Amino acid sequence: MRKKMLLAAVLALCLAMPLGSAFAVESFVQPSGVIQYNAAKVNGGYVLFSGTGAANTTTYLIDMEGYVVHEWKRDYVVSLHETLLDNGNLLAAQAAWSLPLPAGVNPNVKIKKQTWPNGATPSSTNIITVGGGHGGYLQEFDWDGNVVWDYELNDATHVQHHTFAPHESIYTPNTSSDGNVLILAWEYHTNAEAIAAGRNPATVGRGIWSDYLIEVNRAKQIVWEFHIWDNLVQNFDPTKPNYGNPVDHQDKWDINWINPGMPVPGSATVASTTQDWTHFNTINYHPTDNNKIVTNSRHMGESYIIDKAAKKLIYRFGNPSVYGGGKAPSFQNDGDQLMWGPHHAHIIPPGLPGAGHLLIIDNGWNRPEGNRTRSIEVDMSQTSNTAVAAGVGGLPTGNTAIPGTMHPGHIIWQYAGARPNSMYSASQCSNERLPNGNTFITITETGHIIEVTKGVASGVNWVNKEVVWEFINPLESTGSVAAGYTYPVVRCLFNDGGVGGTATTDNPTAIHRSTLIPPNHPGLKDKDLSRKYLMATGCPEFWKMLTYPAVGTQGPTTGWNALQVPAALPLTGWGFGSFGTSGSEGLDVTTTTRGTGSSGGGGGAGAGAGGGGGGY
Repeated sequence: MRKKMLLAAVLALCLAMPLGSAFAVESFVQPSGVIQYNAAKVNGGYVLFSGTGAANTTTYLIDMEGYVVHEWKRDYVVSLHETLLDNGNLLAAQAAWSLPLPAGVNPNVKIKKQTWPNGATPSSTNIITVGGGHGGYLQEFDWDGNVVWDYELNDATHVQHHTFAPHESIYTPNTSSDGNVLILAWEYHTNAEAIAAGRNPATVGRGIWSDYLIEVNRAKQIVWEFHIWDNLVQNFDPTKPNYGNPVDHQDKWDINWINPGMPVPGSATVASTTQDWTHFNTINYHPTDNNKIVTNSRHMGESYIIDKAAKKLIYRFGNPSVYGGGKAPSFQNDGDQLMWGPHHAHIIPPGLPGAGHLLIIDNGWNRPEGNRTRSIEVDMSQTSNTAVAAGVGGLPTGNTAIPGTMHPGHIIWQYAGARPNSMYSASQCSNERLPNGNTFITITETGHIIEVTKGVASGVNWVNKEVVWEFINPLESTGSVAAGYTYPVVRCLFNDGGVGGTATTDNPTAIHRSTLIPPNHPGLKDKDLSRKYLMATGCPEFWKMLTYPAVGTQGPTTGWNALQVPAALPLTGWGFGSFGTSGSEGLDVTTTTRGTGSSGGGGGAGAGAGGGGGGY
């Protein structure tokens, strides 16, 4: 009973929330599917995404009301994200290796095993790569799901991870790079190799995986590459290469800087102490300068620009303390660090509001002054060190340029939730600027996507931002490696982002990155975009309940009535029933089970308006 009363209170709170609220839903218990949609203020288009739950092999394209208009079925488990190309093809990363699932769990999933050390049998104890985001295999699919191109980077010492970026006509068109793909990867360095490069032997462990970038063409030839390992500095051992003061070599990475939140390796023979040192997670072409690449390090809290021709780091933003250029964080004090575990750094393309600025997700992971995720826009041309007032929750919007460092720029816009719980994700996430000035944000760990307006300028801040579209992934994976995974399971209501009251995998509803595809995208030309099914099949369309609160105003087309909340009894009278039928099915939103009855089905005790699920 207490649970049903809580659910009733949650939905009543949602109903009381005006369309286009200032913030996303802040409740720990949330409905799924589309839960806000202000058609007058959204940019419009189609949302491309994949759930990252275990055993998912499908990419979805949905409309703004949550209906699937197209999907791509893959042979491999999804590895984080995909992109729609100008020709209508889908370029996607696959999890080319994994601990094998039990026989019969998902016969359509192909598992390719990585090469393991000394020919050992794969297991959780001898895995030599550490850190999330493993991929290993890119595939390009046509609209019908046929593989038309692929690229594998997946062996004992080299693994594609996290991301990739195609070079298409929107980037400096008519160049020799059209059709090429940037790929982010790890490369393995042994304990001895790390020490020889100047790493403190006490912090090496079994070895180090460092990041490197490659660009491949359609013939699968590597036409450019950049290795962090070729751009190191260290002040630990003057007898080793790369010796110098990191603050005097800001175009290099200090091999002895380790994120304080990461475990320090111990034994050189223990597999779990192999270190994912820098943990890059982003790679993008600069939209107007074909000689520049934008990338990003989660563990160092920085975003970077790399000069392709010189193979040199030319810009870094977010954490000057990694090279001794600013005040390091301390207990409950952020110091001069501005980003904590950031993701999806990229330059806003020409023609969009904020063009030329950096747009970054600052995850707020292990932030001393409190975990909080935000989307930030950085004007790299501003080099003043003038302090600017703090924004929501004390998050800085200025004081970002540190004299004498490669750290120019000011945070000129940001969006964070009113409280951390609805918009905090320790890992992953994405953001993109839309043509109408709105920003499209994915909060990974809760499978939460929002579109937020830029707001109104007020002094040094922006106020009156509105969330005008909001979606919570209704699809989750349940089970485990031992028990077997089931995907997808549709849930109409989630407890704190996805556990659904059952034993599930970590982040079972997570979405690494979503992309808003505009209706005029060339890849959609002449494509069938008719509605195939509601993604949250069997669930109420919650956004319509918020928009049309009177029973019957939704109409019969979707099969669900809007929610009735009598003014005198705000927690009774739920109307989840087929339109105009007193004996129709009712839905228990706590379990997604159904029942039938003359006055309402399995929704609980009490009569439902028009034949719905009863009152709580």
